[in-house]
Amino acid sequence: MKNACDVLFETLKSQDETLGDLRLKGAVYYQDQNSLHVDAISDIAVSVEGKNYILKTLKDRLDGVNDITLSVAKSVVDKDLAKKVIIEKIKTRSFHISHMITDETVNVISVNKRVVFELNLTENINDYFERTSEMSKLIESLSRSYAHEFVGSIKIVQEKTEAPTYEEESLNYLELEDSTLRYVKMQSVYKLIDDTVYDTAMYIQDGLEKLGTVFFAGVVVEKTEKATKNGKPYFVITVDDQTAKVTGRFFTADKNKLKKLEKIDVGSVIIMRGENESFNGAISYNIKGLHLCEYPANFKPKEKPSLKAPDNYSLIFPKKIESARQSDFFTIDKGLPIEVQEGVFTVVDIETTGTETAYDKITEIAGVKIENGVITEYYHTLVNPEVHISDRIVELTGIDDELVKDSPKISEVYPDFFKFVENTVFVAHNAEFDFRFLYNAGKELGYIMKNKTLDTLYLSRKILPGLKNHKLNTVCEHFNITFNHHRALSDAMATAEMFLELLKGKKSLKDI
Repeated sequence: MKNACDVLFETLKSQDETLGDLRLKGAVYYQDQNSLHVDAISDIAVSVEGKNYILKTLKDRLDGVNDITLSVAKSVVDKDLAKKVIIEKIKTRSFHISHMITDETVNVISVNKRVVFELNLTENINDYFERTSEMSKLIESLSRSYAHEFVGSIKIVQEKTEAPTYEEESLNYLELEDSTLRYVKMQSVYKLIDDTVYDTAMYIQDGLEKLGTVFFAGVVVEKTEKATKNGKPYFVITVDDQTAKVTGRFFTADKNKLKKLEKIDVGSVIIMRGENESFNGAISYNIKGLHLCEYPANFKPKEKPSLKAPDNYSLIFPKKIESARQSDFFTIDKGLPIEVQEGVFTVVDIETTGTETAYDKITEIAGVKIENGVITEYYHTLVNPEVHISDRIVELTGIDDELVKDSPKISEVYPDFFKFVENTVFVAHNAEFDFRFLYNAGKELGYIMKNKTLDTLYLSRKILPGLKNHKLNTVCEHFNITFNHHRALSDAMATAEMFLELLKGKKSLKDI
């Protein structure tokens, strides 16, 4: 998107060929000094005379600014550098997928005045690029950093997964293609009671409801010998793998197998092959074979994959918003850090029945979205906590049982909230409190928030060390921001405006 400066720079280079392919890289306005610093790039080294010509033109056009400074850098790239900067741009712009961007992601096809590149993306990442128009935003950002035209395309590739391996080809019937299922490869498997050896087990939490053949592993927490009505012996074995417990029954009349079972006791680590069978509406696990084994060193269960955000909002819909406080000095650059100019942030505030996530509940949620440095929309809802709201909380927030009795439950609103904050940086004043409540509420429903977070309490302490304290109302008062404290939407909007005010004049979040 071109702004007044872009048009001005195009005019300048059309009038003076010695300026080369002159482009605006960025401009930072320092409000307290009414000064402006402009960064420009070109494909050639611009002479001192050329720079003075640019600076004079800027001062003539922007005569209301006290002081204007200018830097013009020669900026060209080769294939290796182009690949590096494309990767860095993607990682900077999209924090949440940075771990998935590697050298294999970017293929630079050619570099002259035009850089042609191809991104190798999985379907999920491609969906994100399409949904957010990320490719066009990436190309615009690259073109502002380097004096080249960038042209990009996307190639869909299969997501790489480390499929569990087995020592027996006959075990290939296991359904391992479901990426939501978690597996652990056990070590030092000691063949005990089965004809085949296997070393990979499904997490118990994931496999309890899965019918058919299932391999489980874990520590034996209970082992009991019983007998059927006909007097046939069988064992009941309970195993715990740190995600859940499963109890299985092992039937055998083989004296040799019964003898081997003596090697297993409470505390033993075993891997079991068994069948999950449905009977009278309940699922039972019948053990067919088992071996002794060990967990991998320093094993910790992987976190269960999150449910995906819904494709569409269903109950609580975001609403567009405009703030009179927002500057329109430049369309793309308001003197904010580059991460804020090019990123998406969601400023969140919640109200709760108390401060303990173990038993207190959420009564109100609000989020205010900042896209490329502009406040664009908000999400807001009251929530029925399904518990009594104390007089102390009513006095503090004004939210009582009557106000929320007809409001939706957290299970009803959370999918829409999860969609609203998806692929954004989570911002809040004392962010740990809000994030912890929302993370725990979502985890119970299968939604795992993995957003990066920014704490405006931390920012205000770093940027405004002279304030008497850094409470939300104190910092907002410093910036003449008025709001209705202790109501989620008002607090979130005030925090969003405060967030932008705190960061004005800062080049990068890394510098704070």
